[in-house]
Amino acid sequence: MSQSPLRYQIKQLAQRVFPGSTVLRAWPLKGGISARMTGIEVQLPDGHMGKIVLRRLGEWALEKHLHLASVGFQTLNLVRRFDIGAAEPLYFDQTGEVFPDPYFVTEYIEGAPDHSPSDVIRCANRMAGQLARIHSVNPADRDLSLLPSQAARCRDSFKKLPSKINEKLGERDVREALAKVWPLPALNPPVLLHGDFWPGNLIWREGEIVGVIDWEESEVGDPLSDLAISRLDVFWAYGEAAMQELTATYATTTGRDMSQMPYWDLWAALRPMQNIAVWAAGSADIGREDMTEESMSAGLRWFIGQALDALEPERNSSRDS
Repeated sequence: MSQSPLRYQIKQLAQRVFPGSTVLRAWPLKGGISARMTGIEVQLPDGHMGKIVLRRLGEWALEKHLHLASVGFQTLNLVRRFDIGAAEPLYFDQTGEVFPDPYFVTEYIEGAPDHSPSDVIRCANRMAGQLARIHSVNPADRDLSLLPSQAARCRDSFKKLPSKINEKLGERDVREALAKVWPLPALNPPVLLHGDFWPGNLIWREGEIVGVIDWEESEVGDPLSDLAISRLDVFWAYGEAAMQELTATYATTTGRDMSQMPYWDLWAALRPMQNIAVWAAGSADIGREDMTEESMSAGLRWFIGQALDALEPERNSSRDS
């Protein structure tokens, strides 16, 4: 019986990572929209078992972001040194000899994302602690020169409106509010940012976070930007109380200046503006059929509203001056 192309490719890959090994099984791992992941178990020549993760770009990334595979592998090589939950990178290939698109392989971390925890408050609490550990990596005493600067990337973000605006979700109000203050003054020292710290990128085992995946969007910048991304995703997935627990625990743990949180919330709200339907489809893929485009759109409008409300005294003062 002939082998499927994917099974044959996985066998080829296993020989590159572990020469002389035998593939025992392979299974899909659920993730977000940026990657297609496959777990692979092999028997090594000495008889021991090993597990690895094949990480290929998702359809979204294949269209415009082929560089993310290389970036992800290089970033893992960097952040793996800091004991913050990153998997060990094992192999990178962009030759097209096994798969037509670039891919990389990492160690397998035993555990799984928990998209519907029984105790969302405890989950948010643990997330805050893990995010604080990531943000403890300081570029002042660690070499993070490989990573891009968030400040440089975002410096001119709001000088002009894009040609396409999502009026239904209030994008114009968000951009106009940010344009008045951008770039924000740096009230917190720059730190290592994960860039997409949401429940789908966390590996849990026995009630604790044991791994953090998907480091392709890492950079150096304001820690509140990472927190804002998490706040929106936690609100969508677990509700307002969990979002507030995440925020309060993070603030207490880190001692950061939180006064710019509403602005970073608005900044984070722009990320799904043009593709919220794709984000909703990704939620369905991980078993959260309750997170529909309609519910996520309503949640995003609420999230924007609470940020604008928090800024209202400041905005009124600006108009009066």
